Amino acid sequence: MTVDRNITKYFGFWPAPPNYFEPAELSTNSEGYISDSTKSQLLEKIVEIERPGWKIAVTGDYLCMLHLDEIESALRAEREHNQSADIANLRLGVSRSARFEYVEALSALNFLLFCARFTGRGDYTIHDYFELTTWLISRFHYGSDGLAIKGGAFSRPPQQQLRRIRALKVEAPQDRFPIDLNVFRDAISYWEVLYDADLLSTASVGSKLISEHRKEDFRACVGLTWFEIEKWLTPFAEHAGLNVYQYRQGNVRRDRRTGQPMYKMISTVIDDFPEGTWIYANADDLRNVAWLRNQVAHKGYMPSRPESANAINVFMRVLNFRSGLCLRADTNPTPTSGVS
Repeated sequence: MTVDRNITKYFGFWPAPPNYFEPAELSTNSEGYISDSTKSQLLEKIVEIERPGWKIAVTGDYLCMLHLDEIESALRAEREHNQSADIANLRLGVSRSARFEYVEALSALNFLLFCARFTGRGDYTIHDYFELTTWLISRFHYGSDGLAIKGGAFSRPPQQQLRRIRALKVEAPQDRFPIDLNVFRDAISYWEVLYDADLLSTASVGSKLISEHRKEDFRACVGLTWFEIEKWLTPFAEHAGLNVYQYRQGNVRRDRRTGQPMYKMISTVIDDFPEGTWIYANADDLRNVAWLRNQVAHKGYMPSRPESANAINVFMRVLNFRSGLCLRADTNPTPTSGVS
């Protein structure tokens, strides 16, 4: 079997509801399905940015697609091996891990879209934020002519995809809610910065924080915020030349079971940063998040919405310090019209 190397394969997701799309109107045929003209508009790429190692594209119905060269090359090699291998020698490791690697990278993009429509804009168009999982991303193939060839979902396909393949009728005309395309362009530029700085995994944690905060699981939000900050803070202090280890009689203390060096308490590490450093300037807020996390972990404390929002703001300041960006995140309650 010949592998078509001119096909570009993506994983993607829709960051907004089905009534967010670019065409002027959603036209249907006599049977109630979308017309050919509308379908072509939905499938058309309206933003496409390519850099060494990756490509991101956005279509007319705001499908956000990502292609990662390294993962796709590994997937292609695995597929080519399996085409001629017997069942005992099949390789499936890359296929199993690829979706999760894409979920992390796409979660970062989803988080940055959320930030981009708020950073410098105060735009509330994408307000129903959700956390991405492997079940919410889909696979898409595009030919060398830029036209969509096929797509597939790992779970129940979203309405946008069903509408594309004419498996879902449009029961009633829908109002169109466009999104400023510069929101997507800005988010992709932020994603590029974090990709180059190896900070996509941190941004994907930001996606989780926003999701938990908006679900009002404030304990999870505070706990995850501090875990991510602490994971970075001690190595950063060591890189800055500060002593981060415990000493006894002139020697570094070691764990009796593992033999690994024992670190100082994180509050002590924060105190060691000298005046004039970013950590020194933000020490009180960092200690506050650490204190909240300890209250949650050891005393069952339930943080308030403002405390959870403050934890996210501290996380954003850390991410901005590490990346050089100036991102903002909306920590307001999820809009609602009430329950009848």
